[in-house]
Amino acid sequence: MITTGNNMCYSTEKPLGYGFRYNLSVTHIDDLDNLHYTTYGVQMLDEEGNLVAEYLDISTNKSFVERFIELCQKAQVALVHLGDVLEDYLD
Repeated sequence: MITTGNNMCYSTEKPLGYGFRYNLSVTHIDDLDNLHYTTYGVQMLDEEGNLVAEYLDISTNKSFVERFIELCQKAQVALVHLGDVLEDYLD
């Protein structure tokens, strides 16, 4: 069973650049061996708050994903580059 919730928004009061916001997504997973763990991902939202991209299960390390979100927010990474930026961050 997989459940998601407790999204934490990392956004500025006034959107920068294109106005993208990045949320920390939280996924709770129960596997077949009845082990429970939590993974973290990123959601990208436009100025109106519409979900435009989502990458789940990036890491079980919350601070690692929070740092990625902070960097994306500061740089206002465009949608077309988000996947590549994430790939580089994971390397």
